[in-house]
Amino acid sequence: MYFGRFHYRVDLGQYFTPYEVIRLIVEIVNPRPGERIVDPACGTADFLVGAKQVADERYRVDISTQLQGYDVAPLAVHLSIFNLLLNGDRGLADVRVKDTLLEPLQYQGEYDVALCNPPFGARILEKRAEALERFELTEMRESGGQRIPLPQESGLLYVEACLKAVRPGGRVGIILPNGYLGNRSARYLRFRRWLLRNARVAAVIGFPRFTFKKSGADVSASAVILERRKEPLTDLGHMSDHAIHFGLVEKVGWDLQSKYATRIFKRDPLDGTELRDANDAKIPDADFDAVRAEALTSAAVDSFSWMARGVPPARSEAGWSVRASEIIAHPDLPLDPKRWCRKHARVLKSIRSVSHLEVGRVIRPVTRLLHREPRTLYRYVEIEKIYETFGAYVAEECFGWQLPERARLIAAPGDIFIANIWSSAGKWMIAGDEAHDGHLIVTTGCSHFELLPGKEAMIADLVFGLCSEAFRVQMRALATGSDGLSSICAADICSIVLPRMRSGAVRSQIERRIRDARAGQLVLSRVVRDELAAVAPEVNIPLRSSHVVQV
Repeated sequence: MYFGRFHYRVDLGQYFTPYEVIRLIVEIVNPRPGERIVDPACGTADFLVGAKQVADERYRVDISTQLQGYDVAPLAVHLSIFNLLLNGDRGLADVRVKDTLLEPLQYQGEYDVALCNPPFGARILEKRAEALERFELTEMRESGGQRIPLPQESGLLYVEACLKAVRPGGRVGIILPNGYLGNRSARYLRFRRWLLRNARVAAVIGFPRFTFKKSGADVSASAVILERRKEPLTDLGHMSDHAIHFGLVEKVGWDLQSKYATRIFKRDPLDGTELRDANDAKIPDADFDAVRAEALTSAAVDSFSWMARGVPPARSEAGWSVRASEIIAHPDLPLDPKRWCRKHARVLKSIRSVSHLEVGRVIRPVTRLLHREPRTLYRYVEIEKIYETFGAYVAEECFGWQLPERARLIAAPGDIFIANIWSSAGKWMIAGDEAHDGHLIVTTGCSHFELLPGKEAMIADLVFGLCSEAFRVQMRALATGSDGLSSICAADICSIVLPRMRSGAVRSQIERRIRDARAGQLVLSRVVRDELAAVAPEVNIPLRSSHVVQV
């Protein structure tokens, strides 16, 4: 890449935000002619370019003079200027080198729109006292009679920087990791409480994990659309109610598993041929247009009229929304779009319309942790050896000194273990009779439950529900965190509702399968191993010790 007389070899990935994501956010925030627009961490100015393009198409006006971008990296500023020039700017946009966490913006509190994809992550911390002292989200500790600011995640501070940059009533479109929106830790709960007191949330749209992989982020993240309140609320109980749109982009038009982000196009379901539009162009297999249409037909538009100003009516069924009062009523103030999405709500409504049970009324969490003996032989169940086929599992023998740190849960016969990691949602197991000796150990990737006294007759109904997609949908929706390791707490698992069976024949079959599971007869490899141990021990080959063992 060439700028003036300098040549640069750069990895653009670290500054790159997918165009389709930019476009979706900008179209909902809807910057207009005459409004000041800022990106306080602009990278390659993708948001500024997106704002310019949307205004060109929607209002037939060049808004270059309204655009302002800052970045702490001089190279990023060079790339921003180049990007803007390539997209029709004639040097009118104002992009500068500035550390916006340390220095006030040029029009602090006077911008109309802030757009941002900030650097975020638990390890990306602001530690400079002079920067931290500028922010309400900075946590302080007492030391020697003085208040010392604690390091804070930069991503959280950029949210505050964006809100303070815009005037009261101004809009913010920002990309945030889902951990900020759902994690229960005190830091994130304090952030959400601050956010709801200082801004009205208009929309939250979630993206699949790896959407931002080319920019070096593997986390699942969401677009959060905000309007700054005229005055911060002193108490969330005084908040006037309004609708919030929650949406999910499921298909992004490129391969999320490939590091090259190979394009994926819509295909004919019968013969697999790639479909083309009226201009004979391939059609990306993506949800962005549909998600935008749903946002702009949701009840949120009634509370945030700027979302649809100048936009032709969208063709879509009425978009989904949730009342802000439902968020405030929850002690965790969750804003994760998975929890509040249309699909999750419909699943809950459907289950509650038929005979159903609540998980926490059948089983309860139990804490029974292992204090390992190095020379004792245990049987360990890792999450990869728990199968979605009716609670089946395979345990591997190993001595205490060989057990991984996560091998901590001591099973008793009949205990239920439910995988609490998003990527394994739907896995569960019922401990067999072999657990009577206290040597069956299960990974902490599961939550540990035991049957409530007097609920023995409901175990078949519970198992029936655990085998349903309705269970898996709720598990995925309730997971909190920013990547494939986002987790579901035991309390949320207990809140899950499951359909009950009606057929006596099915009940008999389920009860028989439970007996087989308790006896260890559901996993054929285990049946074969036990048979070989009894009749042909010389060919009963031990399981390999690790997945890296080649033979």
